[in-house]
Amino acid sequence: MQPKKDIEYEGPITIIKTGKGFFTFDPNEEDMFISGENLGGAFPGDIVKVQFIGNDTDKRTGKARPAGKVVEVVSRARETFVGKLVENKEENLIMMIPDWKKMYVPFVVKGESLPLGHKVVIRFKGWNQHQPYPWGELEEIIGPAGEHETEMRALALSQGFRSDFPPGVQTEAKYLEEHGRQMLKDGADEGIAAGTRKDFRGTTTFTIDPFDAKDFDDALSVKTLPNGNYEIGVHIADVSHFVRPGTQIDNEARKRATSVYLVDRTIPMLPHILSTDLCSLNPNEDRLSMSAVFELDKEAGIVSRWFGPTVIHSDKRFTYEEAQEVLTTQNGIMLEELNILKMLADKIRARRVARGAIAFDTPEVKVILDENGKPVDIVAKERIDTMLVIEDFMLLANEAVAEFLSTEVKKTKTQSIYRVHDKPDAALRSMAKAVYTTKNAGHFGLAFEFYTHFTSPIRRYPDLLIHRLVKRYTVEGVFSKEELAELDILAIHSSEREVAAVEAERDSIKMKQVEYMSEHIGEEFDAVISGVSDRGLYVELKESRAEGMIRVRDIGDDYFIYDEKRYRLVGEKSKTEYALGDPIRVKLMDARLAERELDFQIVKA
Repeated sequence: MQPKKDIEYEGPITIIKTGKGFFTFDPNEEDMFISGENLGGAFPGDIVKVQFIGNDTDKRTGKARPAGKVVEVVSRARETFVGKLVENKEENLIMMIPDWKKMYVPFVVKGESLPLGHKVVIRFKGWNQHQPYPWGELEEIIGPAGEHETEMRALALSQGFRSDFPPGVQTEAKYLEEHGRQMLKDGADEGIAAGTRKDFRGTTTFTIDPFDAKDFDDALSVKTLPNGNYEIGVHIADVSHFVRPGTQIDNEARKRATSVYLVDRTIPMLPHILSTDLCSLNPNEDRLSMSAVFELDKEAGIVSRWFGPTVIHSDKRFTYEEAQEVLTTQNGIMLEELNILKMLADKIRARRVARGAIAFDTPEVKVILDENGKPVDIVAKERIDTMLVIEDFMLLANEAVAEFLSTEVKKTKTQSIYRVHDKPDAALRSMAKAVYTTKNAGHFGLAFEFYTHFTSPIRRYPDLLIHRLVKRYTVEGVFSKEELAELDILAIHSSEREVAAVEAERDSIKMKQVEYMSEHIGEEFDAVISGVSDRGLYVELKESRAEGMIRVRDIGDDYFIYDEKRYRLVGEKSKTEYALGDPIRVKLMDARLAERELDFQIVKA
């Protein structure tokens, strides 16, 4: 169905690096094409009003498509931008080249003493009609481009994440440093006395985390019951006891919505007094927690479950490797408990897979840096049994809490937040992204009818909201109507900030992969074709997982045709095929650090 000329369509615009725009006026129809001259000063992701102006011919396919023009920028997706200051001598201008790859145009920067060659933050001020460039004013100097510290800070700032906390948060954090331990003790004593907290301090409890973890937000307790069943407690740090609505810490946590994990640092959602001290389930200390407690039979079937505030005392801090050593050698502290968890987790996972859950086992990499931030090695992260055990019980808790809250909100006609993953779009053949929403639609990838995030409130704001909701329906009833009304907005915001955090994390890895590979230009590598387009082949190296491209013009002495339906390039004369997933031998030709891109050529057999 064609868009109508007498209607102004409003929504977000997509703009690619070449300066071409696309606007979804109907999810069931082809996007409206918007040429560069019709963008109306819009940036990627801006909310715009668009008018249909007729049909345009797609030069690539020769087919007609609807075309439009931006008539108004309703709101900006970004007001600040990060990039490198350079001099445009031809036009006598100081310009900033944005780091954001989606940005298709540089900025003119106005001001005194502008440091050329430095990464900076500018604030967008306007884009005058008939002018080729938008302009902005200098807001912050990050540092000399190319230096490790500069590039890491620039990467975070470009996605809107800052390491430092505002003064109001620092003041409240200082109060918690002075009074937090008494608040913790009072919370435990008063909660147990009032019957609003269950005491799990006498039950064997421990944490299992990465060796370099500094905050422990989940612990497991294990008890064999007289009837032969098992009581398994999934205990999560009770951040909501310390972080109350309306406080400066809460306001900042809402704004950040997530912690960010770059290759060399963590940008936390919460101040360190909370994330690594009061809310960290450290061994040999009493801690407040929110718990999902299950009675499981020998087949890992749920006999009963309980949710609510607790007090725990972790007996041991395991690393994944330490717990794995106990399981592998069948010798060591808490062997019986670890065996029980492993046995139950295997059955929980098998049940999930039988229901159709997808195994997202894409190998992750860890970049090893020296003291100056230079990458010296890239290693694949190994997935071991103890990681799967923790994952299985976290998923069990998230699913159960979501189902519990769904039942409660139906009774009270209120709302909750769910983690939703739609089925793939058959036309696009692409996997949808999981998002936060107040409308439950299940989680396709995990094959769950109900799912939410309950298990990481130190690093994810939706989990903190879920804890407050669980308290509302189990002991306190303090989640206000005003807070409930905000859940829709907070779900959307949390989804957006999650995407920004993931982009920052991936960019930090890619930056260091390209830097590492720059020492290996001219060398050959085994790779796999990870993507195919009309521009060429995307490849991923088997060892370092570094990604790069082989442009179609560099593939060989043939004209290669892009088969979009089968994700392959086919030589017109030779009939040589290169398809998604094919193994391939490649030679590294260039490592472009500024663009974070690698160029390869095929090594002929």
